[in-house]
Amino acid sequence: MTETLTPATSIASPLQRTASEFPTEYWNDSCNESELRYAMENGAVGATTNPTIVGAVMQQEYETWAPRVREIAAANPPGPTSRSPGR
Repeated sequence: MTETLTPATSIASPLQRTASEFPTEYWNDSCNESELRYAMENGAVGATTNPTIVGAVMQQEYETWAPRVREIAAANPPGPTSRSPGR
């Protein structure tokens, strides 16, 4: 089995060993940009999160994520069956 080694240490991290040696899929439970990058570099196959984590990260990394949130919102305007405030 080939291991992906971190350039800084040339030693497989515990996460890399887990992802390569055991029949598991490692998912990261965060949307923090640096945590996502670290996870993907160490064998994560995806990410999942929840509203509490997203809210905290949005407060910490607003400038990073706000443009993407606006882009998604613009591409998906509320439809006639959406519940809008005041309806």
